Formats: sequence, C-alpha cells, structure tokens
Amino acid sequence: SGVAFGGAACPITSNNGTEIVCTAPAHAAGAVSVDVTTPGGTNAPNTLYTYEAETTVTVSAGNLLIEDTNGGNSNDDITIACSGANITITDSGTGLNETVPIASVTGSITVNTLGGNDTLTVNLSGCGFIPAGGLFFNGGTAGDDALNISGYSGGTTTYNYLNANDGDIVMAGGTRTGTITYTGLEPIVNSGT
Repeated sequence: SGVAFGGAACPITSNNGTEIVCTAPAHAAGAVSVDVTTPGGTNAPNTLYTYEAETTVTVSAGNLLIEDTNGGNSNDDITIACSGANITITDSGTGLNETVPIASVTGSITVNTLGGNDTLTVNLSGCGFIPAGGLFFNGGTAGDDALNISGYSGGTTTYNYLNANDGDIVMAGGTRTGTITYTGLEPIVNSGT
C-alpha cells in the first residue's frame, strides 16, 4: 500500500486495512491528486487535496513582503538569495520557490514569520539585493527565531542592539552593503568577513 500527494510519497504512520494515516509531504500551494495504491490497484486521478500557501510573496509599490500566512503555527526556514537579476525566496520545508526581479524591489524587503521556530538566511554570495530601504525580519513573539547572513566580505559590519532580541546590522563598504533590522530573534549568525 502507498499514498502520494501530487506525486510525492506520503509517509504512512498507520495502516489497519480499512484506514491509512499519513502526513502530507511539503508541496507548493495548489490542488493535487491524492493517489492511493492497494493490492487491488491505484485510484483514478483526482484533486481531493488543496495545499494552502504557507508563505506569500508580494511586491507592492517597490516593497517586497514575505509573510507567513498559515497563522504562524509552523517552523519557517526561508532563504533569500539572488540569481542573475532576480531575488529568489525559498523554503524547502514548504515547497516555497518564488522569484522576484531585483529591479522591482526599490523600497524595502520585509519578512514576517509569526510563531514557530523560524530561520531567515540572507545569502548575499550571488549579489547585493538589499534595497536602500533595508531588510526587516520580524520573527514573532513565540518560538526560537534565527537570522543567518552569509556571502559578503570586507567593509565594516556594525551591530546595534536595542535589547536581547531586537536591533539592526549595518554592512557598509564591502562587497555587499545594506541594513537588516530584526525583531523577536534569539541567535544571530553572521559568517561574512
């Protein structure tokens, strides 16, 4: 016996012969077919399951907003990077994989992850994509939230702490520049030099 959601295997936690229980695998938002295979065969394709958007990505008036939209009950592991002339936003745990033209982000970038144990990785190795208005990471009030910054070198990095969980990081004069303001975080990891 086996179960698949949109072609991805669903790990079975119990199977008593009349009922199969499994945990739906991560998948991008949208309707998918649920395929159940038994010794008698596989059911016909269908659209019995709809994945809701875990995280939304929108650009409005030059501002990029990345926001947890499921009520903050999950652990986000978001990476912002760039490839060519685009900012890429991914979360392997939810299937998030969005691309936004860098030229369309002229104001700021804001990431709101709400509850859960959330991680934001800002990978600057491909290019400097932090706009003049800065990058804001709001980790939320619950959980163990972390900020990881990588992929830049040289210049001066200044850490301004408002308290144990809030502050900003200013990178200037190096291969990448910009300001990252954060709230509600616990650890901050910066592997830039």
